[in-house]
Amino acid sequence: MEKLTEFDMAEYLDTEELQKGYLDYNAQEGTPEDLLRAIHVVAKARGMSKTAKDAGITRDGLYKALFP
Repeated sequence: MEKLTEFDMAEYLDTEELQKGYLDYNAQEGTPEDLLRAIHVVAKARGMSKTAKDAGITRDGLYKALFP
């Protein structure tokens, strides 16, 4: 039996344009939970440490904000 790998959307959002489009789509078509999940995916795609630094918060603070 073949082993399946887990799909990670963050691996495919490698440009700012794709990240913006993913957030826009989820903001318009999804639920608030979908948007929060999309923000997490984009933060992961950009790098959690870099995203936290750009936002002016700690990496731990970013995780707490994204997973209340």
